[in-house]
Amino acid sequence: MFSIPGIIHGDFHDENIIVQIQTIDKSNQVKAGSHSKVPNDGQVIKHAQFDVSESANDNTNTNDEQYVATGVIDFGDSFRSYFIFEVAIAICYLMIEVTLIDPVDVAGHFLAGYFTHMDLSARELDLLYICIHRAFAQEFVLGSLKYIDDPTNHYLVTSQRNGWKIMRNFWNISKSEVHFKWNCVLQKYNDDYVNLFKS
Repeated sequence: MFSIPGIIHGDFHDENIIVQIQTIDKSNQVKAGSHSKVPNDGQVIKHAQFDVSESANDNTNTNDEQYVATGVIDFGDSFRSYFIFEVAIAICYLMIEVTLIDPVDVAGHFLAGYFTHMDLSARELDLLYICIHRAFAQEFVLGSLKYIDDPTNHYLVTSQRNGWKIMRNFWNISKSEVHFKWNCVLQKYNDDYVNLFKS
């Protein structure tokens, strides 16, 4: 059984998220004087791209600020479908971009957050592995075709720098091994976790 279909973004990744930076005090509470780096004077709002690997590895960070997602842009690829495809697309992009942890493990971390707000059916959980492969193929094939039409638009192939290697590595890992890794990551978030991924 699939979840009820709805409108999905279709291109959800770090360059399409608007973030607000909130100042945090020592007790980890948001200060009243939180500020936003998003201009509010009619300027064009530029998307907030930040590299998780750099910010996580930044020893100068005083942990006095946190990023809070406040919006999403670029709805040009939106369509009505099942939410599993949105999950697969987001995981695909995360796997391409992550540098500090195993790309396969990043899916488990994403799912831990996703499952606090949404569910996937048992059938969708079973299909997620192949849906991520589909997302890789779609990203690289469509990006390459669009680049042939417009070779000056290098954005169309930015994900391909590391992406082909990540996709090949993911292709060579069995579904049961991937499910095992995802279950291990999800277990870290909840001691009462029951394996959702069966193989």
